[in-house]
Amino acid sequence: MIPLDHRMHRSGVAQIEVVVAGVVLFALASLLPSLGYHLSRIHKESLQYQIAVQTLANELSRLRSLESQASASDLENLQLPSYVLKRLPKATLHSVIVRDPLGTRVQLSLQWERVGNPPPVEMVGWLDTQPKSSGSEESP
Repeated sequence: MIPLDHRMHRSGVAQIEVVVAGVVLFALASLLPSLGYHLSRIHKESLQYQIAVQTLANELSRLRSLESQASASDLENLQLPSYVLKRLPKATLHSVIVRDPLGTRVQLSLQWERVGNPPPVEMVGWLDTQPKSSGSEESP
């Protein structure tokens, strides 16, 4: 004979399903605040990186516009704009001039306080791509 009331055998399984669902829901709810915190930090760091890259591009553009008027003192005394100093904590800008047979280039690096202390953001640009010839070379 088949029993007429099937609910009596299922009542324990339903209670276990409710408990498991509650535990899973509680675990997910406890992870959301930390996930939100980490996502906001990543978003902030990506915005800071974009500001740093744009600042270096602007400085290279400004130095290229000076062309031959750019002296070593101009390159050594680079100042960051105030809006960059507000957005990038403890930001410092360094420049290195490299002169070789191919021309003159400048290497700019921007470092600011970040989690984990990663390497600075660097950008290199040519200031003079046609170096002065020494006169010893003959053109064909």
